[in-house]
Amino acid sequence: GKQCLCSYSLPTEFGKGVFSNYELNSEVKKLYSSVKITSIADAVEGRVNVTCSNGLMLRCSLRKYPTSSLVSDCITAMAEGLQMCFYSHFVSLLWGDNDPACLCSSSHVDSEWESFSYEISKACTKYERILPTKSSTSSSTAWDFLIDSKYHAQYCKRSPISGTSFLPMSYGTSSIGFPSFLQDEHSSDAAFYIRLMRETLDTLHALYENLKLNVLRKQDLGCLASLLCRVASSLGESSYVDYYCRDFPHNLVDFHSLASATALKTPPCLFRWFENCLHHGCHLSNLDDIPALMCKQKGSAVSWGRKVVSFYSLLLGAERQGSNLSSGVYCEVANGSARNTEELAVLAMVAEKFGRQQLDLLPIGVSLVLRHALDKCRESPPDDWPAPAYVLVGREDLATAKMGSARKETGFGNNDNLTSISVPYMLHLQPVTVPTASDVPTSEVLNSEDTDAVYRSVEDGMEHIFTSTTQLRYGRDLRLNEVRRLLCSARPVAIQTSTNPTASDQDLQQQQLWNFAQRTTALPFGRGAFTLATTYTLLTEALVFPKIILAGRLPAQQNATVNLDLSTRSVSEFSSWAEFHNGVAAGLRLAPFQEKMLRTWIQYNRPSEPNFTHAGLLLAFGLHEHLRVLTMTDAYRYLSQEHDITTLGLLLGLATSHRGTMHPAISKMLYFHVPSRHPSSTPELELPTLLQSAAVMGIGLLYEGSAHALTMKILLGEIGRRSGGDNVLEREGYAVAAGSALGFVALGELHFMTKIHVVYLELASWQK
Repeated sequence: GKQCLCSYSLPTEFGKGVFSNYELNSEVKKLYSSVKITSIADAVEGRVNVTCSNGLMLRCSLRKYPTSSLVSDCITAMAEGLQMCFYSHFVSLLWGDNDPACLCSSSHVDSEWESFSYEISKACTKYERILPTKSSTSSSTAWDFLIDSKYHAQYCKRSPISGTSFLPMSYGTSSIGFPSFLQDEHSSDAAFYIRLMRETLDTLHALYENLKLNVLRKQDLGCLASLLCRVASSLGESSYVDYYCRDFPHNLVDFHSLASATALKTPPCLFRWFENCLHHGCHLSNLDDIPALMCKQKGSAVSWGRKVVSFYSLLLGAERQGSNLSSGVYCEVANGSARNTEELAVLAMVAEKFGRQQLDLLPIGVSLVLRHALDKCRESPPDDWPAPAYVLVGREDLATAKMGSARKETGFGNNDNLTSISVPYMLHLQPVTVPTASDVPTSEVLNSEDTDAVYRSVEDGMEHIFTSTTQLRYGRDLRLNEVRRLLCSARPVAIQTSTNPTASDQDLQQQQLWNFAQRTTALPFGRGAFTLATTYTLLTEALVFPKIILAGRLPAQQNATVNLDLSTRSVSEFSSWAEFHNGVAAGLRLAPFQEKMLRTWIQYNRPSEPNFTHAGLLLAFGLHEHLRVLTMTDAYRYLSQEHDITTLGLLLGLATSHRGTMHPAISKMLYFHVPSRHPSSTPELELPTLLQSAAVMGIGLLYEGSAHALTMKILLGEIGRRSGGDNVLEREGYAVAAGSALGFVALGELHFMTKIHVVYLELASWQK
């Protein structure tokens, strides 16, 4: 058909740069001025005949690209860094005299690198063999004398295209005569090999510096260092050999003989350039530390290093002249305003498609500077940035809003994927959908083996932990899901029974429900530890408490619900304390180091009727020191409700919030609930032993670490005092609370013997 499957073009140097330095007649210039391919024929394996518009027929080889990434990078770098004559000569050596199967005779990556290294080493050996003969004798001809002169070296520096005067091998088929030195490309001329090896060293060293900025190319870097040591040693560049041996000391075994040689020049080093820029700025850094290949435009071999250098240059004050920077490299910058160098660097990273995935490939020390720049732009980025820039600085909310407005302007539908118009590192913007009960058909739920599917949307107090970040951290690790399933108390427990239950099976169900109820009431304690300080409160919303369901369900009977029979056992007190701990667990979810909690928000969450859940919430607020905002009037309003559990949570919460402060108002409130400290003229008050124990424990927390002698004496007396009431367990609990409070008061202060010697005497007399 008319569809183009493959295109073949001659090199751009064909007929142009080849004859630029020589005076040719008008016929030759006309012959090669506009050469085009007209046909391709006679294909045999990887070779074809190419017929040009001027009648010239060339036999060309189609070379296979190497599978080794290191060999591919080296060939690409040499194609971009070497002059055309040197690259053509090297390619002719590499491909084995136009044999395309030479390098690719084996598909193994190591064999390709060995073949490539062998050709470079062979060129080094040839250079070392011819160098002494040339250096010991003078130039045999006037042409050799001119080539070896300083004038020729300076001329080559001023005119980069002067080296393109050597013909490739394919030109040998032409009938046109050229000077003999043009046709003899395999000549033993020392000047040719000196320039070839030096340009090879500079080019591959630029690739070496580029690979040092990629932590995943460490193995390739070691192979390239060994080869560069071989090239540098043949040229007598001791500084280069020392540079590579410092990075890979194992090269010292083979290249130790150049330790005393004279260094010709210092190798470029990007790490040294980074350090100088950070210390002195981009203007005072040495530009010779940047390889020359990185300063070329539209180069792909060392584009990775060029991008990093350009980001550092913009970040550290380099001047821009279009796409070129004063550091010698070029860099694209995305559209958007930049108020400082950090924001300019972010726009450059967006234009160069350099995201967080690429930052992870950089060495930690190099990426740290760029990550710090991203962090500085995160708080208040400009409002005219593109969406990828917001993603790069961690502002996905602004990126989503930017994409939404762009979708309205460009007419994108609602069904378009959010990531279809974004760069690759914005893939995490795709929302993570969690199926709910409304998304699952009822028939599918009832017939599915996963009987928990219908309860996925139930608020269990742990749903805030499971976000897209959690999915990235744990991936296929299901341990977090298993912990959530075990600690969930907001859905009925599954009871395995037969399909047709009998009367005895119903009694068995109640027995299983009672056993499961004891386990369910203990779950809030574990959930409080699991979700400790994992979320922040919204001052405009009430705190949600997960439910405690003591019922069960029968999967064998289409998830029929079975309630716990309360007539057989008294579970009122049993479930009440579970609600208390449920409130504590809900309050412990709030982070303790957030901003000062508002007093009005605590009162906003106070229920109209006191309950165990809010009492536990007061204790949790006290553990996070949030009850400091309450006034004594607020505390009186709680006490006036005359709800024992609410009073208990308030006393312990206030004492914990003011721990170690010996607050006088809180101290009076606590002592008021200790009947033994009432004056003799005070009417006798009947206070539950539970409140007395809480008050004694609160005194210990309020005076924590103070070694207050009077308080310790009082608490010592409370240990042996028999509290009112006939319940033995309550009396034992009161003694334990008093002993614990005594330990809190003397916490870490037992070395003050002069302060508490009276307490020791009282303790000894009480033991008698």
